[in-house]
Formats: sequence, structure tokens, C-alpha cells
Amino acid sequence: YHNKRFYRDFWNKIINGEKVKCSFVNRAKDGSVFYLDSLIIPIIIKNELYRIVDISRDITIETLQKRRIENISNLYKTLSDINHLLLTSNTKNEILKQLPKIVLKSLNCKVAFIVDKNSKLDKENAAFQSLKYEKYIQYALSLSKRDAAKTPFAKSFKNKRVYVENNIQNNQNLTAFNKQSVRYNLNSCFAIPILQKGESVGALVGLLEEVGIFDRGMHRLLDSVKDNISYALDKIDSEKWYDIMSYAVDTGFDFVVITDKNFNIVYANEKTEQISGYKKEELVGKHHSIFSSKIYNRSFIKKFYQTLSSGKAYSGLMMYKTRSSKIVQAIMNIMPYRLNGKVEYYIAVGKDITKEIHLKETIDEILNHDDVTKLINRRAFVKSLERYLERARYEDTLAALSVINPIGFSSVNRAFGFEIGNKVLVEIARRIDSYLREYDVVAKLESDKFAVLLKDIKHEEDALWIFDNLLKELAEPYKIDHSKINLSFNMGISLYPKDDEKPNGLIEKAITALVDAKAKGEGSLGFYKAAFEKEAAHKLHLRNDMKEALSNGEFVLHYQPYFDSENKTLVGAEALIRWKKDGKIIPPMEFIPFLEETKMIASIEKWVINKVSERIALWSKKGLRVVPISINISPLSFNSADFPESVISIIKNHNVKTELISLEIIERLFLENMEYAQKIIKKLHSHGIRFSIDDFGTGYSSLSYLSKLNVDFVKIDISFIREMLKSESTMAIVETIVYLSKRLKMKTIAEGVEEQTQLEILKKIGCDYIQGYLFSKPLIEDEFEKILEKHT
Repeated sequence: YHNKRFYRDFWNKIINGEKVKCSFVNRAKDGSVFYLDSLIIPIIIKNELYRIVDISRDITIETLQKRRIENISNLYKTLSDINHLLLTSNTKNEILKQLPKIVLKSLNCKVAFIVDKNSKLDKENAAFQSLKYEKYIQYALSLSKRDAAKTPFAKSFKNKRVYVENNIQNNQNLTAFNKQSVRYNLNSCFAIPILQKGESVGALVGLLEEVGIFDRGMHRLLDSVKDNISYALDKIDSEKWYDIMSYAVDTGFDFVVITDKNFNIVYANEKTEQISGYKKEELVGKHHSIFSSKIYNRSFIKKFYQTLSSGKAYSGLMMYKTRSSKIVQAIMNIMPYRLNGKVEYYIAVGKDITKEIHLKETIDEILNHDDVTKLINRRAFVKSLERYLERARYEDTLAALSVINPIGFSSVNRAFGFEIGNKVLVEIARRIDSYLREYDVVAKLESDKFAVLLKDIKHEEDALWIFDNLLKELAEPYKIDHSKINLSFNMGISLYPKDDEKPNGLIEKAITALVDAKAKGEGSLGFYKAAFEKEAAHKLHLRNDMKEALSNGEFVLHYQPYFDSENKTLVGAEALIRWKKDGKIIPPMEFIPFLEETKMIASIEKWVINKVSERIALWSKKGLRVVPISINISPLSFNSADFPESVISIIKNHNVKTELISLEIIERLFLENMEYAQKIIKKLHSHGIRFSIDDFGTGYSSLSYLSKLNVDFVKIDISFIREMLKSESTMAIVETIVYLSKRLKMKTIAEGVEEQTQLEILKKIGCDYIQGYLFSKPLIEDEFEKILEKHT
């Protein structure tokens, strides 16, 4: 019944003077088995074992059977007590605290406790018959991880099943655990896993003096204890969450309304009654539109019902009307609830935020607005700048920021008082706001400074014109009550993205620009970059002059002929626009880029087409042999929706043969949208209008693009003509363009031919036409007319 280790430990204790209480199985002379419960007491005299006193009592089979019945009875009582505990307890902690006490009392355990997955013990979840066992628990739970893993309670936790040990001392795998158990005469134990939702949360452990009391029947009863504890904990957990959710719904939401699939109300909580003014019985059975504020349009209502009917949830701010017609604003979540895959109910929960909205508006007013002018303050201005600049970076737009400073405003307060001073500030704010566009931003910065953000300006110089006029507006006298107050202002300006790309950077640079303004004197504008003022002023004057130039007839056309390379006969000419102002010709490079930048180029090009058509008609009436005239067309004009119709209409209006008009386009134009370019060229070709590619090869185009475009002429850029005598690679490019054009049945025109050698080479490689000073410079209309007469 006992192994060698038992007897070794047994005699060690006896020799050391310890009492030993244990049970023995003995065999009689006739071979029958009898059982003894023994108390062995060693007698020590002069540190030596003198004799042993053996106090034993016979345990018959009947006695053992009786004890087994008592143990099972105790276990049933334990199960009953635990079930009673589970029925009457409301919390998990309460159950865990009482379980060890019940086990200790009902099963006659010496020690009972609950451990978690790390073999940690909460002292509240432990019970023992005397204080000496408290030290035993502390030892048992201080085992190393390796030793602890072998214990019944560790295995029970890990494997989620009941473990029993009928003879701890006899189990060689429990060496470290044995030592102390035997010392405290704890000979058997059980461990029941505590499961919650199928997962181990602890183990209930009991230790007894008796040996061999756990059989299969008791093991099954311990399994029942495990199942009952698990069921109770799951039930408590579910009920707890149900109670919490019910409480949360009723306290966390002001509105809880459930409707059927037809949106008829079937449930409303008490707070809904309180807020709406309707009693529950007045709501149940009514359509949920009883709360309708009647402010939503049909489009919103249709989308609202479509969202919910499709099974999707709706979330958002809703406005409801109470019984007393008061409007309530609420954040609502409305969720479809399905039964058997179909939407049968809608659950609406929401929070009344009417007061919060009013409070937020009040706080927002305080935090983000100047209390005198009611304009946004610096804090809100920076946020507004951040939002705008995020869009401006994406859309590649321009903006200007100014800081406006009334000069010597403190003297107004001293002379007229702060009340009048505040009224002046209000009037300044009104003038600034009324002068600007609705989407520009005006702010009141610290002290008496104001700030303005001009959004989406087309040109940087626009800022100069707008702010200059705003300064004049602000400088007008202020009539406040019976006082007339004169003020002057300075203004610092920074530009986005030229000066800075961040909100605070733009503001600080505009403030820095105020120094420049003050240096110039009262009523002046200052710029962060001084060079901008001169450049902007020049562009402003240029734009104003150009607007007048068209109506005053200051734009004129020059014609540069091009000739056949073989017989030098006139075959065509290019119309070139010039600006004649105050008797002087302004070079094209000074105004053409500006025309493109301001988009005035489209109007000018229409004027050119009209003027050329008019000249061709006049020359034809005079009986001259008119050659085709080519006109440069910008991408802006070419990409406009009405371009083909506009060109055809102008030409037909003058009754001119369309084959006498050739349109020159640059390669970038067709690279940007090849399909569109092909479509427009094809449409105008159908009316007889011809096309040239200007400056071919100077961009990023491939020669292969020529095969995709149905054009009539390819103009070889002047840069190639000048370099072909110096560079073999450039010469190769020119030869390739000419060769490929011939194969595609396109004529080539060499630009900028100024030397005889250039002409000879171009003739040799087969270039069709020559344009340049070697034959003719650009001519005014009268001079070109004489060329036409000569070649008629």
C-alpha cells in the first residue's frame, strides 16, 4: 500500500522525534486483509530513540464502507451547499469567496483555496481549519514553475478537468509538494477547474488527512460541482451584461425606440416619454413620423428610408419635434434587426444634444471670435488657413494674406474713449468684410491688427490691386455718433506659395512686411519680398494696357513668307502678332507669355483668325495669287469646347477658301491628349483647313507621333537649323525628320534659315520649304502685299 519512500520518510520522522499519523493495510496469518489507523509516537531520551508507542485501531471493511458512504454523503451535501450558493449569489467574487469555506466545512478538508492560472492566491479565496495551514498554502504556492506545473491544481487549470490524488505521499512526481504535505499530514487532495465561457479562470483545491477516499463515484460528483460552478458563472456573467446593457441603454441614451418593419412604434423607454412629452401608450402603435420636425426635404426622406430598408444602419444628427412643438436635436443610430434573414424591426437609440449644441456654439464664440468685432480671432484664422492651404496645395492655386494695421489707433481710445474706439474697430471690420468676396476670410488679430486671406486669386498682382483699393476704402473718415475720426493704415502682404506654405509662416511674413509699409509712410503697402511690388505693378499696368490695346487697334500682324527650296517661289506665310504702342513695337516675348498667363490669348487668337481671313478676302478681290497663311494656336484655344466651330464660322463669314488657312500647333498640345488632338484635327481637316506642327522635336515627342497625326506640315525648329552645321547628331535629327515626313507625305518647313550653306544642305536632304532672313524677314501688310503682287 505504501512505497519505499513512504517508509523512508516515516522512519526519518520517528528518529527525529516527530509523531506520525497514517493508515496501514495489513495481512493476517490466514491471509485476510485488515486495516489500521495508527498514531506512532516516538519516545526520545537523551537525544536517542528509546521506544515507540503505537496507538492503532482496527478499521474493518464495514468501517471503510461506512466512511465511504459518509464521504459521498458529505460530497452530496457539498454539492447542495454549492448549488444554494450559486442560486443566491449575484457576483462572481462572492461565489469564489464562499466556495473554499463550503468545501472546508462539508468535506472535512483541512485546507481549501482557489488559485488562478499563475498559481496565485487571493487570501480572501482561502479557508483552513487552523492557522498552521496558512503557512502550508504559502509554501504550496511558492513552488517553482517546474514543480508547480506537476501539481493537481495546475493540471486542473490547464486541462480543464477534475484531478484527484488519493495518496500524495505515494506520488513520486510530486516530490516538492509531498514534503510539506506529509509534514502537515495532508494525504489526499482534489482540484476542480473553474470555467467561465469554456475558459479556465481558476481552480478550487481541497486537501484532506484521509488516504484513498476518492473513487469513481466521488470523481463524478466532483465533475458535477465543476459543471454547476461553470453554469452559474456563465449565467451571472450573462445576467450582469444584460443588466449593464439595460442600464447603459436607459442611462446612456435619451431615446430608445423600437419600431416594426413598417416603422410603427412597438417600444419606447421612459426618457423618450420625458423628452417628447408623449406617454408610452400614446406612442406604441403610432408611426415614428409622430416625432417628425417637417424640416427635411423629399430627397433626404427618400434616402433615409432606402438606407434602412436595404438593411443598412443610419447614423447622424436628427431634428425631432416634441408634443409641445419644441425642436430637439439628437445624435441617432438606427439599426435594422433581422429575423430569419429579413428585417423585422428597427432599433433607434440616440442622445439629446440640444443643450450641448447651444453650449458648443457659446464656447466656439468665446474661443474663436473677437468679442468686439465678432470676427474670427487668430486661433480660428490659423485653422481656416490650414484648411484652405490643404486644398490649395492639391488644386495648385494662389493666395495672398495681408495684415492691416491702423496707425496710432491708441490715440483714438485716449481722445474719444474706449467705447468709441470699439465702434471704430467694428466699422473697420464691416468695411473690410463688405469689400471682399464672400469666401475670403477676415480676422481680428491681437491688439488692433486685422488679417485678410484672399483665396484663389488668378494672378499674384491681383493682390496689389485689391489691397491698394481696400486701403483707400479704409482711409475714408469714420463717422461715429457725433464724431468724425480720420485714420490711416499700413498693410503687410505675403503670398502663397511664393513666400511661405504654412499658416503661421504666412502670417509672420505679412507682419514682417508691415515694416516695409511703415518705412514707406502712411497708407502704404509692404511686401515680404520687395521685388514683387515692382514686378506686380508692371504686370498690372501691362494688363490694363493690353485690354485697351485690342479695342484701340494697337495689335498688328506681320507676315513672314516661306519659299520652295528648289525654285524659290512663294508658297506660304506665317502670321505673327505684334504690339505697336506709342509708335514702338513691343517684342512678342514681353507680352505673349502674359497673354497666355491671363488667358487673354484666346481672344487675341480669334482676332488674328478674323484679321487673316479679312486680308485673304481683300487680296483675293484684288486678283492676287494668295498663298496659305498659317496662324499659331495656343493649347488654351485648341482645347476650348467651341474652337472648331468658331474657326469655321469666322472663315466662312469672310467667304474665304479654307485651304488658304493653316493652323500651327505645338507638340505639347497633342502629347497631353493625343485622342482629343486627332479628333479636332480630323474635324477641321474635313472643312479643308490644314495643320502644321511647330517647333517639332524641341519637347519630349517621339518621331513615331508623326504617324498618328494627320498633319500637313512639320516645321523644323530654328535651334536645329542653327546647330546642324556644328553637330553631327543634330544633323542626323534634321535628316530623320525630313525623311520620315516624306514617307508620311508631309511637307517640311525649315525655320530661321539665315545662311546659304544651310539652304544648300536642306535642299540636298530634301527639305521642302525654307523660312528665314535669308529670303525674307517678317513684313507689314503692305510689304507682304507687294510680295504677293510680285508672285502673281
